[in-house]
Amino acid sequence: MPFYEYKCSECSHEFEEFKSIAKYDEPLKEPCPSCFHVGYIARLISNTKICDPVAVGARKVPGGYKEVIKNIKNSHPGNTLDENVWS
Repeated sequence: MPFYEYKCSECSHEFEEFKSIAKYDEPLKEPCPSCFHVGYIARLISNTKICDPVAVGARKVPGGYKEVIKNIKNSHPGNTLDENVWS
């Protein structure tokens, strides 16, 4: 299941929800978790984030991770990946 990003147009609160594709519209009908207004939530369009191995609980960066990031960076000019994060 992917993460979806939402924003309240009333208070500008942004939040993420981990939803199945079938349920990704549910937050649009719910109150804002910050200001509790109903009908102001919009789904944001964003790019895919590459998983940070440490953020998901890895105690050590997997072998080859830095090389994969470097290959992605080289094959997609204009990206904002930093392959030196795990130096």
